[in-house]
Amino acid sequence: MLRLSQLTAYASNISAGLISGLVNITYSLSYAALIFPGELSQFLPFGVTCTLITAGLTGAIVALRSSLPFIISGPDSNAAAILAVIVATIAQNLTTQEAELLFPTIWLTIILTTTCTGLFLWMLGRLQLGRFIRFIPYPVVGGFLAGLGWLFAQGSFTVMTNLPLRLSNLSSFWEPATLLLWIPGVVLGISLHIVLVRVKHFLTFPAILLTALAFFYGGLALTATSFETARDAGLLFSSFTAGGLNQLFQVSRLFEANWSILGLQFQSLITLLAIVPITILLNATGLEMATQTDVDLDQELETAGIANVVTGLCSGIVGHFSISRSLLNYAAGGRNRSSGLVAALFCGLFLFFGTGVLNYLPRFLFGGLLFYLGIALLIEWVYQAWFRLSRLDYVLVLGMLLTIARLGLLEGVGFGLLVACLLFVVNYSNLRVIKNVFSGNIYQSNFERSFHQKKLLKEHGDEICIIRLQGYIFFGTANSLLEYIRVRLDDPNQTPLKFLILDFLLVGGLDSSAAVSFLKIKQLAYKSNTVVIFTSLPPPIAARLHESKIINTVELAMLDESGTRTTDAPEMRLELPVNTPKRSAKQPPEPAPREMEDRAQVMVFPDLDRGVEWCENQILKLTTFRRKRFMPLPIQLEQFFPIPDRVAKFVKYMKRTQTQAEYCLFKQGDLPDALYFVESGQVSLIRELPNGQTERLGTFGEGTVLGEVGFYSQTPHPATAITDSPCSIYCLSHEVLNKMQQEDPELLAACHQLIAQFLADRVIDADAKSKILLQ
Repeated sequence: MLRLSQLTAYASNISAGLISGLVNITYSLSYAALIFPGELSQFLPFGVTCTLITAGLTGAIVALRSSLPFIISGPDSNAAAILAVIVATIAQNLTTQEAELLFPTIWLTIILTTTCTGLFLWMLGRLQLGRFIRFIPYPVVGGFLAGLGWLFAQGSFTVMTNLPLRLSNLSSFWEPATLLLWIPGVVLGISLHIVLVRVKHFLTFPAILLTALAFFYGGLALTATSFETARDAGLLFSSFTAGGLNQLFQVSRLFEANWSILGLQFQSLITLLAIVPITILLNATGLEMATQTDVDLDQELETAGIANVVTGLCSGIVGHFSISRSLLNYAAGGRNRSSGLVAALFCGLFLFFGTGVLNYLPRFLFGGLLFYLGIALLIEWVYQAWFRLSRLDYVLVLGMLLTIARLGLLEGVGFGLLVACLLFVVNYSNLRVIKNVFSGNIYQSNFERSFHQKKLLKEHGDEICIIRLQGYIFFGTANSLLEYIRVRLDDPNQTPLKFLILDFLLVGGLDSSAAVSFLKIKQLAYKSNTVVIFTSLPPPIAARLHESKIINTVELAMLDESGTRTTDAPEMRLELPVNTPKRSAKQPPEPAPREMEDRAQVMVFPDLDRGVEWCENQILKLTTFRRKRFMPLPIQLEQFFPIPDRVAKFVKYMKRTQTQAEYCLFKQGDLPDALYFVESGQVSLIRELPNGQTERLGTFGEGTVLGEVGFYSQTPHPATAITDSPCSIYCLSHEVLNKMQQEDPELLAACHQLIAQFLADRVIDADAKSKILLQ
């Protein structure tokens, strides 16, 4: 036996389904009246049949396959408005002699538009492209909905008065007989909006409609007006028969359709294909927020696609789940799929047995419902949007509304997309493509240098300008970069630049039009005798710059399957310049720069550190210090040793070793037994990564010390030390320190003070560099 709670749940879902089905029927009838107003009302029975087919078939299919169990589906208001425009256009383009072709052309149009929309929605869902619909600009959606609001409000007057709402016949609407036709609908629409905003009960909507019907029939009774008189006065639909369903069996008439007129509706079809997925997205988002549930957008697109293909083949119009009707069903107690199936069944039964009742429903009932939909959209996107949109976005919404009202729906959407693209370009151009700018005086490479070299680099650091770029670079942002560099190169109050480094580590992409700005940067640099250096170039950007002749012959990096750079395939393989020292074979091959074939120098390095190191080497090459062939370690340390007159004795305690290139001083993971002073040559620290690749932590030149951290902390070496070239190295071991402790404690203290000074300078440099990179 069924429990009482189960019986209550079944009863709640059935009652909710009946209420939702009744509301769905009301909307279906209103949309039919919108599609076939005025002189086209002769096809209203056919239109009612099409909308009810949509309410029944899409309602059942969506209820069975939707990701939410309480979904109610039916004809879509946006699609109905677009279809009304298409039908009106077809009627205008057919001549009087082709009047017999109007019905089959409209019928075939409905079939094709619904079926094509269904196939498009199904494809979007199967390809899981639902997330890309979210990229449609929000103001464009708002402007479109505001335009639909105007079309609904305008169409409601045509439904109620059988006259098109135009400036040319505006005076006709103020005649006493015409006022009687549209004022009740306007009052009904305004009442629906006011009451439904304040009262959220699920019975409110049908109660208002029943109250309007009661007033209408009460007025007929009080004035002793018959149905025939009311129909002649335009209060009821005239000559309405329930034979719309029988017309669907005249399939042969489809072959009479005017295909040339039908082909002119292609642009409107494209608009429909763009708008329906957006509407589904908006409905899905609204349902997620209102019911605290998750909607699978791709599944909803696929389900709507299947439903519309089936509906289209059965002559229904475009439809999908409705947020208002679904929320009504949810509020009425609908919690599972049975409520949606009951609503669909109710619409199907009404299609077969209840359409005759339409002869007794007043026009203002349908017009008032359309007017309510129209003013609801206009209030939301003309009044309320003022408080939540930026002024530019609001102007775009108003511009689309006026364009739709004056020129048409398709023109309004095209206008909105065009303006939105222009606004995007303007707004994105205002974003800073330059993340930060600093000189070589502030940012140094990981090449550890002697005190003498550091002093020289500090003096000449302003000759290096480092610009870190970010975001997507296109013609708008690239131009701002060009202007900044132009001002910097021409500024007489700053040190003339010798090296301009552009780092692309944070750049997501480069537009082909932006390459023109980089070509101009190259030309400006040539006139100023400045070398341009590109670092951290992603392969696509490097290829784009190469195609634009900005950088010369390069070989793009081969990427592994994961998309990361391998150590054996660096990003750029370029010819080594004469002054670049030979790298160790045990290190990853270092891509060196190549001078352009023309006179402008453009260099390419895999990362910012290598680029800055090269600039520093060029600066040191031009100094008197680098012209000396050899400087013994005591002379290098004399200026900085705490006891200068005893530096020679300190050096004698250490063991001097001559090494060849690729000599391993210590390995990663070994326990340190000594620290090393580099007298000549250079040594690189290479760390092996868990994935088998390696990275360079730093390079140590003459007058520097390495291995001191592990030596004092007695922790394993974090990297392997490999000589890059023949080196002269002094080794200071624990045994030497113990001997020094016994023989000359004062000299040992000076040694510790020297090492502390090395470490302090290194920490200060690392801290300054980290602050710069985090800006």
